[in-house]
Amino acid sequence: MRSAESSINITAVDFPETVSAGAIYATGGVTQTTQSHVYTFTPADTFTATVVVTAATTSGLAATAPFAVVSDTVAPAELEVTAPQRVTTTSIPVSWGATDAGAGLDH
Repeated sequence: MRSAESSINITAVDFPETVSAGAIYATGGVTQTTQSHVYTFTPADTFTATVVVTAATTSGLAATAPFAVVSDTVAPAELEVTAPQRVTTTSIPVSWGATDAGAGLDH
């Protein structure tokens, strides 16, 4: 996240509670920051929703950004890895493919 004005500093980034605890990360009043947060799932979790991360500024303003949290406990429907049986060079060509509609993976 980045403040559009140099006089407005980002003081904290707030990740909401979802399937596990959220957190508020103090940033020290910077004009730009990258912040990550880890949500922990168990196989029984079913939480799937769009939630909002919020960045607060020194002037009392807030910026928000939505993101999806998805509990995907289903393995990919198909996974294929291929490589040649015999290699005579120092590089090995490998290709892979998978589909998993629940995670949006299609390669």
